[in-house]
Amino acid sequence: MKANKTISGPQQLILAVWYFAAVLLLTTLMMNMSGAAESSHAITRDYPMHKLTANVYVIQGPTEQPSPGNQAFRNNPGIVLTSEGVVVIDPGSTAYVGEMVVRRVKAITDKPIVAVFNSHAHGDHWLGNEGIKLAYPRAVIYADSAMKEMNAHDEGEMWLKAFNDLSHGAAEGTHAVGVDVAVRDGEIIKIGDTEFHILRPGAAHSNSDIMVYVPAEKVLFFGDIVRDGLLGPFLSSFKGNIEAIDRGLACGATIFVPGHGRSGDTTVAKNYRQFLHTVREQVRAGFREGASDFDVKPKVEQSTRAFSKWTEYKESIGKLVNIAYLEVEKEEF
Repeated sequence: MKANKTISGPQQLILAVWYFAAVLLLTTLMMNMSGAAESSHAITRDYPMHKLTANVYVIQGPTEQPSPGNQAFRNNPGIVLTSEGVVVIDPGSTAYVGEMVVRRVKAITDKPIVAVFNSHAHGDHWLGNEGIKLAYPRAVIYADSAMKEMNAHDEGEMWLKAFNDLSHGAAEGTHAVGVDVAVRDGEIIKIGDTEFHILRPGAAHSNSDIMVYVPAEKVLFFGDIVRDGLLGPFLSSFKGNIEAIDRGLACGATIFVPGHGRSGDTTVAKNYRQFLHTVREQVRAGFREGASDFDVKPKVEQSTRAFSKWTEYKESIGKLVNIAYLEVEKEEF
């Protein structure tokens, strides 16, 4: 029977070093794997900024459905430089889109983001709040009172589920960060040397819409009251939406930023207004003839064929006709 071999002091030291080195290596690998998992949701590329004026930029997102390719990003975050800091309008659909907005801001200024405006309560416009707050916890988030009063967690979870399903989990880990301060129609919020005029139109695209006008730059942020290249059934009122567009066009702005699609002059707003007006009037004519919304739909499709290549046209046109029909029916009675 062999005697147990005694490990000498130097050998114990060597084994201990090896042990701790192995533990350190394993821990590092686990941290790296964890970090890779956490960062896998990050936007894989920073979308370019378009300079609209000396102090206003927009990041024009894709207009297609949320997908793995666009990682659920598809709106138009706006960036306004002021003497106090940066103001962001609609920071996007996930915390990771918000972080991308932060990176783009840092590329043009050292000033912090001090405020965020959310144009309405649809998640593709405001769930990026978290990315802004993570970088700038003191940034104040402004929105309509109807949005401030909603349950941000429940509303956010509904949108995040949809985004995750469509994008294969690109929104995973985002948390809903709600509104700090409610704004009202006609309110002027001064941030540094820049005034932000709030136009609250009532029921239009949603029941929580605001438009943000920056007089010094003659730029109006429409939110989804105007869209370009994208349709959807989330319309609260055709009549209200058309009136909101008219009000926006009359505010004094010369540059207009839609919630989705290209920014530009009055053309982009008038184009979307024409679509809404055409649907509404075709539906009204059909209703007065005793036709159902189902019967009216082919005529609306024919009249709006110029918009037929817009994203979600086929999926949305029937729902939009139905919304317009119910609205016209209520008005006619």
